[in-house]
Amino acid sequence: MRALARLTLTLALLVSFVFTLRTGAELASAPVAAIYADRAASGIEAAMNRALAERATPEALAARIAARLDEDPRDWVVIDALAGLASERGIALPGDLPQRLDTTRAQDSSFLATAQACVACVMDWSACTTNLALMCRARWT
Repeated sequence: MRALARLTLTLALLVSFVFTLRTGAELASAPVAAIYADRAASGIEAAMNRALAERATPEALAARIAARLDEDPRDWVVIDALAGLASERGIALPGDLPQRLDTTRAQDSSFLATAQACVACVMDWSACTTNLALMCRARWT
């Protein structure tokens, strides 16, 4: 009796799962869903552009880049993203910031500095930045 109840419940679960998959596939292929997906994507893009226009002022970007350059260790993925945003928006970095950016990049990307950072990253995961983890392929457990 118990085995029959278990079999019945298992079959009901499988049938329910099949119908759920079928309904999901129908919804995904419906033209109405594509309209909502397109509107959602364009809405996200518009919201991002508004937020960037409000917060990505020349002063704010320069301050963020300068603050990231003062960190130790420097996270070059973030710094490059900020510098790329400034370039994309046509914002010229003020004063000696471009020169400082180039100088610190040269210091951090020398062979010796990279090797030392990778060893430190492998030995202590808290010494890793996003860039080091990607570059050194450090694995920590």
